[in-house]
Amino acid sequence: MLVVDASVIVEVTLQRLETEAMKALGEDELVAPWLLWSEVPSALNELAYRSDIPTDIGEKATERFKTVAVKPRHPDDLIDEARRIAKAFLRREIHKTLHGLTDRQQRRFDRDFADLRRIHTEALPQWERDGGPSVFVR
Repeated sequence: MLVVDASVIVEVTLQRLETEAMKALGEDELVAPWLLWSEVPSALNELAYRSDIPTDIGEKATERFKTVAVKPRHPDDLIDEARRIAKAFLRREIHKTLHGLTDRQQRRFDRDFADLRRIHTEALPQWERDGGPSVFVR
């Protein structure tokens, strides 16, 4: 499995790599966070808007992106858990601002915040937890 981000896929769809773009990524299964499907078209549109690429090349690259075999990845229950913690955080911040927190409430807040950090860390791909990719495709 190879985790890719928008910058890699933009290069692939623009075919800027000297070899065939997809072959440069190897035979690994490609996965990416859900945001990839909004980031790539946005980046291509911005490149065309700034005249870094011709508009028709941007449109062709966007169509090519639709055929790239990348699977979306996200941890199970991340949305529900993040919302629960965010709601708890907001409640405590409002209470703290208006009334101050009791020691018990502060401990619960600290526990929820630690849970949020744990969830965020678990949501990161292993290579990101280890400090980033060892190879960059340019």
